[in-house]
Amino acid sequence: MKMIARISLVLILCVAAIAGNAQEKMYIFKDGLIQSEKKISDIDSIVFIQPNNEPLLTYNDVYVVGDFNQWDLEGATKMTKQSNRVFEFTYSYTAEASLLFIGDDFEWTNGFGVKNNYVVGEGEYVLYSDGHLALRIQKGNWHLVVDLEKNTLIVTELEDTNIYVVGDATPGGWDPRMSTPLVKDIESGINEGTVDFITSQDGMQYTFRFLGQNIDWGPVSWFYDDCYSVESIPSGLVEAAPANEYGEINFRVTEEGEYKVEASMHTSGKLMLVFTKL
Repeated sequence: MKMIARISLVLILCVAAIAGNAQEKMYIFKDGLIQSEKKISDIDSIVFIQPNNEPLLTYNDVYVVGDFNQWDLEGATKMTKQSNRVFEFTYSYTAEASLLFIGDDFEWTNGFGVKNNYVVGEGEYVLYSDGHLALRIQKGNWHLVVDLEKNTLIVTELEDTNIYVVGDATPGGWDPRMSTPLVKDIESGINEGTVDFITSQDGMQYTFRFLGQNIDWGPVSWFYDDCYSVESIPSGLVEAAPANEYGEINFRVTEEGEYKVEASMHTSGKLMLVFTKL
């Protein structure tokens, strides 16, 4: 035991020596929560002390893998680095889903998440690392911040300002998760995007509508008769489709092709649309 204690002391002194005159800082686990007590160093590699006294690996980059990419490590999404030890990730989840954070060593056994596989909503959570703690997150639009300095995950729900185009006349079909976004310009307040529309196939007339979210059909959707105005350039390219079996009146185009679609809100609360054939 004395030998182990001496080795541990030597390791800590070595880290402190590398830090030079930096203020000392130590991170100690207590029931899995890393609590900052002293500063060992300001060097890039912060050492986390786990219950078994083995250092938790630290990373230059952090990636996200999960249900959204079929747990494919090669297709893992790289998080955006805010600072040396803080990483962020924004994603829209269409249903409750699982994900795991992976460091740039791409080792499953070093993956980290939330203890007990909690269903995560807004809040701040302690991160644990044992390779088996994939966290579950509720459906919605989320901003995730992984802070390796504090060993925490901060989850914030985002307001979705996009308008989405959905329908068999669009590349994504009738699946809201595959709908085409019209992104809102902050200065003009206009949502804009491009959509490849088709008119028909095998004798079927294809149609589309607009959604206020891409995770479900509700609560916001717009049909042709929900619009204040519908214009096309040249004129006559967009019209109301015949009512479907539910009495809903969708949109359809009279010519296939790529269109720029602009959407803005009238003071009445109805949508104003402009379609420009490219």
